[in-house]
Amino acid sequence: MSESEIQEQENRELQEKREQGMGALKRFILFVGILIFGSLTIVAIADYRLLLAILSFLWTIVVILVIIFFILGVFILIGLRNEVGEILGMLFDGSLKMINLAGELKKLYDRFIAVVQNMTLRLIPLVAVFITVVVYYILIYLYKYVGKTSDVTILTVTLTILLVVGVGLLTVQKRDSLEELTFWQRAGRKFTSYFRDTSEIMMFIFFMTMDSTHLFFLPASLNIPIHAHIFSFDLMEKGIDFAKSPLFMLNLIVLTVFVEMIRKSLRIALEAKRFYRANAHLVTDEKGNDVVALLKFSLKGALDSYMDEIIKFVAFTTLLVIVFIFFPRLKLFAMVVASVTMFVMDILIPARLYQDTTQDDLISRIIVKVFKL
Repeated sequence: MSESEIQEQENRELQEKREQGMGALKRFILFVGILIFGSLTIVAIADYRLLLAILSFLWTIVVILVIIFFILGVFILIGLRNEVGEILGMLFDGSLKMINLAGELKKLYDRFIAVVQNMTLRLIPLVAVFITVVVYYILIYLYKYVGKTSDVTILTVTLTILLVVGVGLLTVQKRDSLEELTFWQRAGRKFTSYFRDTSEIMMFIFFMTMDSTHLFFLPASLNIPIHAHIFSFDLMEKGIDFAKSPLFMLNLIVLTVFVEMIRKSLRIALEAKRFYRANAHLVTDEKGNDVVALLKFSLKGALDSYMDEIIKFVAFTTLLVIVFIFFPRLKLFAMVVASVTMFVMDILIPARLYQDTTQDDLISRIIVKVFKL
């Protein structure tokens, strides 16, 4: 690198440092301006006469400064230049101290912002829980209000699709950036993580309490039985009562499990495709059997990779179906709708299939821990 290029690079670095310094100064001036304007606004709201008194005091200081300026000008004109220079030097020293004070105030401002950011990050879980509780109350109130006078089958399908899609979008993993995350990015990711877990719990509680008549936080007029029918089948009959439409109940169970099996099969097929592509260079034209062998190897590798997830999936689905059998069939019907919705999302959003597919939702983790899966 030549000397001129080195000098040019140093000039660029110096210019960047100056721009950064000016940017910090502008932010500090803006902060002070907002602080002063905000304080005056609060004073004006509290007592308008007090604001007038403050403005009058500030204007008096300005008038005094102007008078001092002209007095010093007169002193210079009558030959007291050196004495005025000494006075201005003392004022300049005082200004330097004010600059030092401004630097300390800037440090205090930066520290204040850091404390606020840390506090905000710590409060995010509580905010996520609060928002989830509010959403649950709105949903259950709406559900009960409609169920007081109408059949809730269509409403159940609509809410199930909306909830599954909403939570499903939260679980789509984003690619990690090599750049350092900003505060708002870190806050957004943390909120998304906590809100996803609380939303899954909220969904589970909503489906478990959707037909309850003992919800203390609802008015008595809404704590009444709801009605739901599909074709000629009563969805409010308990699933364990096989004396009433047993074939319909069995079809719901079979459809739920079958759709979930298809979803897992798609993921395994994609993993097998990865294995095949990674080892495709081993196949030669002279050995046609290598294709069959590689295909078997890819399928075996995909199954081995997902065996732990498959075991958890089988246990999770079995437990959920068994639990729902003891409740009205409306819950199992909602589970069918949820499974079909997730299957459609897997097709429309391929990123859901390519991302880490282990059971990572909160309910799954609890079941895995309880049953030591």
